[in-house]
Amino acid sequence: MVSSETHTPAGQRTLESFGYAQELNRSVSTVDLLVYGLVFMVPIAPWAIFGTVYNSSSGMVPLVYVIGLVAMVFTALAFIDSENSTELFEGLFLLAVLVDGFWLKPHWTAAAEIRLQRQCFGLSPMDRRRLQWEIEKVDEAPDRGG
Repeated sequence: MVSSETHTPAGQRTLESFGYAQELNRSVSTVDLLVYGLVFMVPIAPWAIFGTVYNSSSGMVPLVYVIGLVAMVFTALAFIDSENSTELFEGLFLLAVLVDGFWLKPHWTAAAEIRLQRQCFGLSPMDRRRLQWEIEKVDEAPDRGG
């Protein structure tokens, strides 16, 4: 709330002297921000990419969106079907919370835990290399005939 105790130059009147009182809440909730983002972005989102999609697909824009929808459905079904997906998401959420806490209040124990968690998910090039599987190639397939 604005107070009239602030210093104003001589001869100038404050807003309160004109009958103004601070009534607006100067914060935005998550829901308000989400609604604002949808209202702002959704109407203009197709215009931003329509020309590129139209030219790349030779005018078959609906087909592009149908193919994208099918790919997203299969991806969602794969995540739903996966037995380990809950453990994976919980682990990634824990890592995100650790990193956020580390940036707010850095401490060496948090840094050590972040390093260990990052190794589990292969988030650095060395960790991905460590988690890589190699399948040996066989020169000749075994004779499967009788």
